[in-house]
Amino acid sequence: MKARITKELLNIDGPQIVLLSGSANRRFIGVAVDYPNMEYPFFCCSVHQADWINYIENKADLRFLYEAAKGRSYYLFDWNKCNDGEANLKKASLDDVEDESLWPDHGFFASYHTVEVKISNIQNETEQDFYIDGKWEPNEFSSLYAKLADVYALSFVQSQLLSPNTNQSIKSSIEDAVADRMFKGGGSYIGFYGDLSKRVSGQSQLTVNKIQYASPGVINIRGNSDIFDLMKEIIAEFEDNFSTCRDLYGKIDSALSKLRLKRQSRSSSFPSKQIEDDMFGKATELLKAIGFKNTQELYVACKGDALVYTKLSLSVFRRVNGIHKFRAQGRLRIED
Repeated sequence: MKARITKELLNIDGPQIVLLSGSANRRFIGVAVDYPNMEYPFFCCSVHQADWINYIENKADLRFLYEAAKGRSYYLFDWNKCNDGEANLKKASLDDVEDESLWPDHGFFASYHTVEVKISNIQNETEQDFYIDGKWEPNEFSSLYAKLADVYALSFVQSQLLSPNTNQSIKSSIEDAVADRMFKGGGSYIGFYGDLSKRVSGQSQLTVNKIQYASPGVINIRGNSDIFDLMKEIIAEFEDNFSTCRDLYGKIDSALSKLRLKRQSRSSSFPSKQIEDDMFGKATELLKAIGFKNTQELYVACKGDALVYTKLSLSVFRRVNGIHKFRAQGRLRIED
């Protein structure tokens, strides 16, 4: 995987900590390490926007970024093999990830950088282009926008649950949206995602600025820049782990069908604690593979109901997979 080196955060007789950017606006941080068969090796991890803000504000150390790496995504690259500022990231093996000598020590904060890094105001709005190509049926445009809006709302939820500054009233609004929408229409999630953003904050709402129906064309949408970043991270993480996500979805969906729990009332539950634990584990694994880090907070937002939580994991998969299908067909491209 390719990533561009955007900044040397710490340079002492050469780069020691570097910042990189990848596709779908993914952010990586890398530290110089000792590693065999590489001239100038770096050990990297992907960094979630909320974690990055905490790090830059000295509310978390460098070690925390690695421990909280989104999707447990770790990589290695050779600085001396970089070409025109571009690094070739190699997925770290499980043995590499478990090698404590590669990990940064506790207690290194952003204030120790040799260059200053600023973060943008998280309230800033921006415009995001979604480029379309190929043949589209009229109903597919509305379907695409609905899925984009749903994943945007999901990203908004993640940003609120991850932020240490989110107050209890906002978290309660998220819980209320789950409770109100979860079983309407026999288990339908119609309106659930849009309801989340309406309940919590008007600033999260998407606004379509322009739709150019052509081949190629573009859908230009205005929204919160940091939520767009999270949204693109979720899509990228989903595509990296697509096989795992698809297999987990199939197992959960099949199990709920056999248990006849897909369209049951709110009072329904799993028939045994063993089955509940198994489904809860698979749902958590699915959400993490998609890129949803704070699964425990999401479970709390589901009022601790394992069946609601499990059904929500399937819903999240369907929304992100809907966007992935357009991208896999070559009909949708998201600008970094």
